[in-house]
Amino acid sequence: MAFRSLTRRKLRNTLTALAIVVGVTLVVGVNIAFQSAFTQFHGLLYEAAGSIDIVIRSARHPFKSTILDPIRRVPGVEQVSHRVIQKMNVSSRGYKERLAYVVGISPDDFDFYDTTFTEIRGTRDLKQHKVCVVEEDMGNLDFGNWIHIYTFRDSKRKGVLVDRIDHTFSVVGILSKREISVSTQDLSSVYLDIDVARDIFNQGFRDLPYQYGKDDVDFTIVKVRNIEDGPRIAREIKSILGRDFAVTALKEPLLLKYTASIKGFKEGLRFTQLISLILIAVITFNTSYMNIKERSFEIGVLRSLGASSLQIFWNFFSETFIIGLIGSIGGALAGILVGRIFLEQYIAPILHFTVTYSVNFGTLFTGLQIGLAASGIGGLIPSANACRVDPVKVLYSHHSPRRWGGPHLFLFGSILIGISQYKNYPFSIPIIDSLIQEQTLGLGLVTLLIIGLVCVFLSIIRKFEKPLSFIAKILLGHSGAISSKNVGRNAPRTVICLLLISMCLCFLVAISGIRAGVARGTSTALGSFLGADVIIVSEGGFDKRFAQEIRNFKGDIESVAPIYTEPETFYNSGDLRRYNDEGTLMLVEPNFSDIANLQFTEDTPEDIMVKLFEKPRRCIITQSLASVLRLEIGKNIAIMVKETMYDDMARPYTEMVPEKLEVTGILETLPFSYFSFAGSPFDKICMTSYESWGPLHPVYNEDNGFVTEDTSAEQSFSTIILIKTKLGAILEPIRDGILNEYEDEYDIEKVLTRDDLAKEYSNDIQAIFDVFETTLSFSLLITVIGMSEILVMNVSERKRETGIFQSLGMSKLHVVAIVLEEAIFLGLSGFLIGYIGGYLCWKEIVASMNMQGFPMPLIMDPEVLKHILIVSVSVSAVSAVYPSIMILRSPPAASIGSQK
Repeated sequence: MAFRSLTRRKLRNTLTALAIVVGVTLVVGVNIAFQSAFTQFHGLLYEAAGSIDIVIRSARHPFKSTILDPIRRVPGVEQVSHRVIQKMNVSSRGYKERLAYVVGISPDDFDFYDTTFTEIRGTRDLKQHKVCVVEEDMGNLDFGNWIHIYTFRDSKRKGVLVDRIDHTFSVVGILSKREISVSTQDLSSVYLDIDVARDIFNQGFRDLPYQYGKDDVDFTIVKVRNIEDGPRIAREIKSILGRDFAVTALKEPLLLKYTASIKGFKEGLRFTQLISLILIAVITFNTSYMNIKERSFEIGVLRSLGASSLQIFWNFFSETFIIGLIGSIGGALAGILVGRIFLEQYIAPILHFTVTYSVNFGTLFTGLQIGLAASGIGGLIPSANACRVDPVKVLYSHHSPRRWGGPHLFLFGSILIGISQYKNYPFSIPIIDSLIQEQTLGLGLVTLLIIGLVCVFLSIIRKFEKPLSFIAKILLGHSGAISSKNVGRNAPRTVICLLLISMCLCFLVAISGIRAGVARGTSTALGSFLGADVIIVSEGGFDKRFAQEIRNFKGDIESVAPIYTEPETFYNSGDLRRYNDEGTLMLVEPNFSDIANLQFTEDTPEDIMVKLFEKPRRCIITQSLASVLRLEIGKNIAIMVKETMYDDMARPYTEMVPEKLEVTGILETLPFSYFSFAGSPFDKICMTSYESWGPLHPVYNEDNGFVTEDTSAEQSFSTIILIKTKLGAILEPIRDGILNEYEDEYDIEKVLTRDDLAKEYSNDIQAIFDVFETTLSFSLLITVIGMSEILVMNVSERKRETGIFQSLGMSKLHVVAIVLEEAIFLGLSGFLIGYIGGYLCWKEIVASMNMQGFPMPLIMDPEVLKHILIVSVSVSAVSAVYPSIMILRSPPAASIGSQK
C-alpha cells in the first residue's frame, strides 16, 4: 500500500527524495574527505619523524641500557633501540670548526636502518672501517669526503698542556634531515657506529666528567604499534622508570597541534551539516503533512473499517521511511563522488599537504543512518497526527480543517522566541546551561528563534492583510493583490516555506558577517599580541646603527627596538648534567618593553624591566624554560660558553665553561612565541640586556695576551628590529620606504607588517569560510527543492483558478508572474527574517569571541546585505521555474475542468 501511495504523488515524493539525496551527499562527502585527510596525516607524521614514537632520556646520563629492558614488555611497544650523543668540534673540506652532534647508532636501530621513512643516499652501513653518515645540511659534501672530529686531552709531552686529536671518517651516506628530529637545536649531526662513538667520547673530552661503558647510552628510541597509543604508552613507561627519566611522545605535540587546529573547522562543518539535516526534516515534514491532509477522508474510511492507530501510523510513516531510504542510498553514492571534489578543492589546500582519497564504508553507513533519522523525524509528527483523525468528522464532505489564527500564531511564535533567548536572561538554570553548551542544542535554540520569527511574521501578515494587499495592488497591479492574498491562504505551507529560506539565509548572514569580522579582527589581534607593527628580519645580522637610522626614518614611527637572537643550550647551574634544554638567547634594549606586550608571573617584581638593565648577567626566562630547568626567581641559569685559550706552544684550543645569569623574572607569555625568526624558536627564551653579551663571550686578545670581553654584539649587532608606529599609521608605505632606502645597504631578509602576518592567516581563514559557504550552498539547494515542492502544490491546487484567470483574458505570462511574485514575496520575507535571526546569532558569536580575547568587530558590511538579498531573490526565482512551466503547459479548458 505504501508503494502504491508513493506513485500517486510522483513529483512531490521525488522532490523530497532529492532533498534527502543532497543532504546525505553533503554529510557523506565531507566525512569521507576528512577521514581521508586524517589518515593521510598519520603517514605524514612518519615521513616527518620516521619510526620514532617515544624518546627516553635519563637525568643522569649516560645510563645502562639494561635498565630499560622492562619497557620492551609494555603492551603496544614494538621495537626499542639505544643511541649515544655528544656535541663535538667538527670540520670538513677545509671549513672552519663548528659544533655538531656526534650520534652513535646501534646495529638494531630500527629508525636509522628503515629504508621506508629514513632517506639516506649512499650506504647506511656503519660497521665499515672509519666511515660515517652525515646530514645534508652539514655542507656541500659528497661521498668519499672526509669529516674531522676533534677531541682534547691532557698532554704528557713536556711543555704541552693539551693534545688535540683528529678523528677522521669517510662519508659513505648523506641523510635527508627531517622536520622532526630527536634534537631541536639548529645543529647538524654526524652518525657513527655506537662503539666507535663511545671510544671517541672517552678519549679525553675535557668537559665530560664520566666515561662510557659498553652498555652505556644517552637516550632510547621506541616504536609503538599504533601511533594514537603513543601518549598512553609514554605514560606507562614513565610510571615504570620513575622521575629520573624523561619520557617524550615525539609525535604527540604535532598530532595535538593538528587536532586542535582542525577541531573548530570540523565542528563548523558539522554545524552546517546539521543545518542541512534540519532542512531535510522540515521538507519531509511538509510532504508527510500534505499527504496526510489530502488523504484525511481515506483515513476516516480505514478507521471506520477497523484499522488500528498503529496500522494508520505505520501506513504513512512507512511512506516517509521508503522516501528516506531511497534518498539516503542515493546520497551515500553521490557522496563518494562529491567527497573527492571536496577533499581536493577545499580541505587539501587548507591543510597544506597532498591527500590520498579513500572511502570508508563505515562513513557510508553513518550517512544512511543520518538520512533515515532526518526523514524519520520529519515524518514522525504527521504520522502520529494521522492516528488522531476523527472518522466521523472527516467523512462529512463539507468538513474543512480549522485555519491557523493570527493571534495563535503570534502567541506561539513569541513563546519560541522567548525560549531561544534564554542565554540573555539575567537568571540561569545550571542543568540547562550545561546542555546549551552542546552544539546540537545550540543549533536547536537558533531553530526555535527562526520558527518563532516566522510565526510572528505570518501573524502580522494576516493581521494587516488588507493594507498589504492595497500596497501590493498599487505597486504590481491586480496581480499584486492576488499574490499577497495567496501567501496567507495556507498558513502551514507558508510557514514551512519561510522556515526553509529564512533558516538557510540566517546562517549565511552569520557566516558572512563572521568572515568579515575575523579578517579584521586577525590584524587587530596580531597587532595587540605582537606589540610591533613592523618587523625587520636579517639574514646575517644588522649593524646596530641601522636601528638608529630607522628611528630617524621619515614616517609615523614611534619606537624602535633592536633584538639579537641565537640558538643556545641552557642549563640549571646547580645541576648541569641533569637539567638542560634548548632554546634561544635574546639580547634586548630597555625600550623593548615599550613595544612588546609582556606578561609576567605573580612573583616577578613590578619593576622587573628596570632591574634587568641595572647591571649585566641578569635575565628573564619564559615559563616553559623555567619549568624544564626547574628554575625560579633568584636562581641561576647557565650557558656553556666556548672560550678560546692558548697552550705554552701558543696553539689555540677551546674550552667549554658555564657562564651564569641570575633569573630576575619569569614570563608567562611572550609575544610571537609561535613564530621563528632567524632560525630561533621563541617559545623558550632567555632574555637579557645587550651589555650581558661581553661577559658571556670572552675572547683572547692577541695584542696583550689577555682574555677580554667580546663587545661586538653589544656595540653593533642585531638580527631583528621591532617597530611601533603611531596610532592610525599606514604600514605599507613605511615597509616599502624601508626596503627602497636600505635594502641594498643592509642585509634585509624581509620586512613584515602585522597586516602581512594577518594576510598569511587570512588566506587560510578565507579558505575555511569558503568551505563553510560551500556546504551552506547544499542547504540552499535543499531550500530550492523544498520551495519548488510547495509552489508545485500551490499551483496544483489552483488549476481551476488559473484557468479562470486565462478565460477572463489574462495571459499565461501574467499568471506566471503571479506565481513568481508570490515566490519573490516569500524570498524577501525569508530574507528579512533570516537577516534578523542571522544578526542575532552573529552578535552573540562576536560577544563570545571578544570575551575569549579575540577582538572581533561587529561589522555591518553593505556587501553582505546585498549578497544575501541577491541570494534570497535568486533562490525564490529558481524555485518558481518548474511551477511556472506547469502553468505554461496546462491548457485553460483543462484547468477549468480540474477538480482543484
